[in-house]
Amino acid sequence: MYHEAKKNNHLLPYAKVAGLSFVILVIVALLLKVNYLEAKSKFEKAGQTPTGKIEPVTKSDYIEGNPQAKVTLVEYSDFECPQCQYFHPTLSKLLSYYGDKIRLVSRRFPLPQNQNAEKEAEAALCAGKQGGNTAFWKFSEKIFEKVLPTEGGTGLALNELPIFAKEVGINQSDFEKCLSSGAMASTVKFEETDGSSAGVFQLPGTFVIDSKGNTILLSGNQSFDVMKTVIDQALAL
Repeated sequence: MYHEAKKNNHLLPYAKVAGLSFVILVIVALLLKVNYLEAKSKFEKAGQTPTGKIEPVTKSDYIEGNPQAKVTLVEYSDFECPQCQYFHPTLSKLLSYYGDKIRLVSRRFPLPQNQNAEKEAEAALCAGKQGGNTAFWKFSEKIFEKVLPTEGGTGLALNELPIFAKEVGINQSDFEKCLSSGAMASTVKFEETDGSSAGVFQLPGTFVIDSKGNTILLSGNQSFDVMKTVIDQALAL
């Protein structure tokens, strides 16, 4: 009896883990259902239907992590969006946790109420145009480090952007010409329209795509555990 009881005691932690995993799966399922219903309601009111499909990832995208990773996260974001700022450390943690198994693709979705968001989005693309993938991510990281989580898009003074460009090794004069000319404005608009038509209605909008092309949209500032559950399911396929 003692040995049997001891054996059963060893099983208790596993039972708790299994129970917790089930609860997380249920929570994720409910979140996805809520996301879908909210998106459907918004799009129906606008007389539209969300496609659930985004533009394929190409060499022109800015990718962090293993370019050949099995699972792709495509995030539509706004530097001035507080929830995007709160979610940023979670993305960094996920990239560190999964290593070569996942990759992150950054796309822009500046909100109209954030008056600095449009130019910050253009600035990141100008940085990428001048210095490539590495410069894009370094520049973007500097914005996230400096922006304060405030509403209205005034968390960062735009005159700091050329300074960031210089700090990441970009020619400041060329950067300023790119930004002032609005050369990247059409790309920002294209990405925003792409995300919107696919179903992004709340930022950040993160699409998790497995190796077979199956796609799940997670809206808002999701926790690490929720993201992990969805990514683990995608990796298992």
